[in-house]
Amino acid sequence: MRDLVVKSAIDLFGNSRVAVGQGPISQLTGDRDYINRYMTIGWPTWCLLFDYYFHDRIAFAPMPVGLWGGGGRAFLWWFPFIRVATSLKTDLVAVSLTLVHEGIHHLRTGRETVEDEVLCRTFETLYYRELRDLGVDLAGKKYHAPTAGGPDDFYFEHEVMSKALAKGRLVDVVVWNSNYVGSLTAKWIRRTLSWWGGASNRSSETQVRYLRVLQREGTGEYLDTIVQILESARNLNDVVREVGNTFWPEFLRVGRANPIYAARTATLEQRWKLSAAQR
Repeated sequence: MRDLVVKSAIDLFGNSRVAVGQGPISQLTGDRDYINRYMTIGWPTWCLLFDYYFHDRIAFAPMPVGLWGGGGRAFLWWFPFIRVATSLKTDLVAVSLTLVHEGIHHLRTGRETVEDEVLCRTFETLYYRELRDLGVDLAGKKYHAPTAGGPDDFYFEHEVMSKALAKGRLVDVVVWNSNYVGSLTAKWIRRTLSWWGGASNRSSETQVRYLRVLQREGTGEYLDTIVQILESARNLNDVVREVGNTFWPEFLRVGRANPIYAARTATLEQRWKLSAAQR
């Protein structure tokens, strides 16, 4: 049976500026294709959510602490559905934010990938900021995201994401999550390395995970990207050690043999030796 809270939550999103590609979306980082996804994904997401609501594919369900929404498909990938945590049912803003996140997943691949999760969290966070700072009108009432409570609070989590997005670190939050790190590919890392503040803005943990993927998919093929990450590492030795025992010897062998990157490889080797001697 359709729940009117769900319909109101969908309508709330439909009345937002973010839904029609306005507001701070134009300030985002990425190539033209990636930015275009943010500019154009709002309205299709609203349409998908309304279709799911009309066909009674959105419902509330009990969920573990800290999990606010989810979804899937029944009967061998037919009949997609979305579930929202029952604990959020009395909070229209929280329901709306959760539906937007899950709706984008369904509109995209429906798979747990780093790229899709960054897209979902970024768009959801922009919507959260609009609700927090400006409010969104619905049926003559303006709805705001309330002040965050404790660490287990729904809005505390969104405030953390908002701060991470402001620093260009939302991708790090996603990469740290074990649900998504397995979807990293060398091509995606190379394509996005200059985004979100560049390689130097990535956390050491993210740099390590990137380097592991790049080595696995081919040190020679992705030498340019590996060099950029190593040059930007705040503590080169710690990053190299965490990647694994075979990484550094393989990098030096391939880098020395490449005429384009031989000099930069030698500089990194000297930096590594100097840091090791100071320990």
